[in-house]
Amino acid sequence: AKWPDYYFDSLPATVDVGRGSPTGVIFYEHNQFPEKYRNSFLICDWSVGRIIAVQLNQDGATYSGSWENLVSGNPLNVSDIEVDRDGSVVFATGGRNTEGGIYRVWATPTPVTQVDFGTTIDDAMRVPQISSAWAREVIGNVKSALGDKWEAEITGKAKNGSDKDQVRALTIMAQFGPKPSTGLLSQLAQDDHADVRAFATMLLGDHQGADVVKTLTRLLSDSDARVQRRACEAFVRSGQPAPVGSLLPLLGGDDRWLQYAARLTLERAPVDQWRDVVLNSDNPQ
Repeated sequence: AKWPDYYFDSLPATVDVGRGSPTGVIFYEHNQFPEKYRNSFLICDWSVGRIIAVQLNQDGATYSGSWENLVSGNPLNVSDIEVDRDGSVVFATGGRNTEGGIYRVWATPTPVTQVDFGTTIDDAMRVPQISSAWAREVIGNVKSALGDKWEAEITGKAKNGSDKDQVRALTIMAQFGPKPSTGLLSQLAQDDHADVRAFATMLLGDHQGADVVKTLTRLLSDSDARVQRRACEAFVRSGQPAPVGSLLPLLGGDDRWLQYAARLTLERAPVDQWRDVVLNSDNPQ
C-alpha cells in the first residue's frame, strides 16, 4: 500500500487479498478439513469480518497462490485463531469494546473429542500441527517415554526417511534436541529432494565455522532458487560474510526474491571483499 511493487527495495505481494485488517494467522497442518485446505495459510481479517484460506505453491524462490473466504460474517470481528487437537479450527472475536466470543469450525463428520497420539517415534512423526502448544506436549511425552533411544531414533528418521519425514525429523530435532549438527545438515544439504536441502540450509544459519561457510557457498549455486535464497538468509543469520564473487551472479537472475536476498547479503560483506573483487575485475569501472 505504501510502496509500488516496482521499487527496487520492495517486494510484490505473494497473494493480493484486497483491503482488510489482519490479526491472527496460522497454517492448517491437520487432516480434519478436506484435502484442499491442508497446509493452507489461514488469515483473520478483523474489519471485513472473515477468515481467508490461502493455498500456496512454490514459485521459484518464493510462493504464489489463490485464496477464498473460509468463514465470513457481518459482523465477524475475528481477532485470533488456533487449530485444536481434533483438527477443528477455533477462533476468537472481539476487541475495541465490541462483543467477544469463541467459535469452532469443523468439517463433517463432527470430529472426535478425545485424540490419542501414542508414544513411539512414528507417533511423534505423525503428530499434526507441529508448532502448536499441544503438539509440543505430545512430542515431549514421546521423548520422555523413549528415554535414551530418542536421539538415535529421531536422527535415523532425519537421515533415512522420506523427504517429508526428513523435514519433519529436523523440525522436531530443532525444537526438542538434539540440535542438528553441522555434519548432519551438510549431508542433508546434498539430498536429492529440494525440500530437504532447503530446510537443512535454513538450519545451517544457526551454526558458524569454515565448514558452514563452505557448504553455504556451494548452495548459492544450487539448482533450486529456494535453496539459493535460504543460503543467502543463512549467511545473514549466522553473521558470517558470504563470498562476494558467489553472490554477484544472483543479482543478474530473473527471480526477484532471490535478487533481493542476495542484495541484503551483499550489504553485510566487508569492504575488503568488495575491493578485492573490483581490483581483480577485467573492468574495474
